[in-house]
Amino acid sequence: MLASRRLIVFFRLLVPLVVVGIFSFIHAKYIGHYKLLSNFRTTWELLLAFLASFFAYIFEPEATTTWFRRFFSAVAVPSSAVVVISIFQLMLGSPLLPRFVVGSSTLGVAGLLAVFEVARNTTGSLGEGERVLAVVSEEVENHLLHDIDTSPERSIRDVKFISSTLDRTKFGEQVESYKPTLIVLDRNAQSNEELLSSVASYHKNGIRIRTLTLFCDQWLGKLPVSELAQTSLLFDINAIHNRMYSRFSRLMDLVLSVPLLLVLLLLIPLVWVVDLFGNRGKLFYRQFRIGRNGREFSIIKFRTMPAGSDKAEWTDVEDFRLNKVGSQLRRLHIDEIPQVINVILGDMAIVGPRPEQPQYVKMLEEKLPFYSVRHLVRPGITGWAQMKFHYASTDLDALEKLQYEFYYLRHQSVILDLRIILRTIRSLWRRQGR
Repeated sequence: MLASRRLIVFFRLLVPLVVVGIFSFIHAKYIGHYKLLSNFRTTWELLLAFLASFFAYIFEPEATTTWFRRFFSAVAVPSSAVVVISIFQLMLGSPLLPRFVVGSSTLGVAGLLAVFEVARNTTGSLGEGERVLAVVSEEVENHLLHDIDTSPERSIRDVKFISSTLDRTKFGEQVESYKPTLIVLDRNAQSNEELLSSVASYHKNGIRIRTLTLFCDQWLGKLPVSELAQTSLLFDINAIHNRMYSRFSRLMDLVLSVPLLLVLLLLIPLVWVVDLFGNRGKLFYRQFRIGRNGREFSIIKFRTMPAGSDKAEWTDVEDFRLNKVGSQLRRLHIDEIPQVINVILGDMAIVGPRPEQPQYVKMLEEKLPFYSVRHLVRPGITGWAQMKFHYASTDLDALEKLQYEFYYLRHQSVILDLRIILRTIRSLWRRQGR
């Protein structure tokens, strides 16, 4: 049974706000004897609470992680917030927060999150999910089962697959015995008029009905290419059709590039020294990629392979061309940071589809339907497909990632971009390298 993601995230975000608020009130009322809302400390206490909520999202442990990592995560949430706040206060010459507020909030937030993780592991779930009856082909069944098990966007309690060739009577028996809350129909099932008439009656009785395309969009965060028609992609893309989004996202790219550029400047001498011991050669690596509207540009990364190893081959997670230094740079995503230069130059964005090499693009445009649509927007350092799927090393992987990229194009927004950035930070914390 998959846990209710919204309830888990809501609780983790709420705990720091409530705990810091309570101890700030206690200190103001009974220890410091000052008005909470009219004191300079209040601003810092609010920042502490919101920072702790931010880190509660970033440091959320996976359901399958070890107990040590769960408790470390619980302690890291308030500790990280306190460290960041203290650094800013020292830099600005502001008095530090009262020890009572800092100490009590740290223990309170860490303790509650630790108890929450124990309860979460013991019960195995928080909240009910959908009971899905999927009327799909065997090929679609295998893909859906994998997606539901790995990274659903909404809670799914259970799923059962049946054939679209069932007659009305047998279909009714399946519904009565399984008692689904949601029925999903692929294209073949939608063309079965007898089945559709039966489904309509269950729709009237409160069971939700979704086409496979809508189910994948709403529950899995992807658009299945097999279900799309040419007109399916005639939706507004904010980077093209929404001037306000286009300008704001570009501004956000430039703002976020400033700290990344500082990180890059700090990393350059460190990576150069490390390269001397196992990755001798040029520090940077440049390669042509396809950007917005099919325009070629030169991407900049830290080199992770020996010179001459960057021929036209899919890069695998265990690529034999990677040396030890390059493997670590990739695992920690350090090799990606120089791309901030491409963002500043306007070739890339922080969030968007990953840019591919020209020869791959030409090949994939011939093999995959609608592949060129992904080039309507700037490519990104990170993106929805990277968060939902592993590193593409085959044509089939490229097709899978394309379905997530279609979802991003359809739902492109500042909120989704921020979600992707936060998920990226969290995946780095979990060391989900590629």
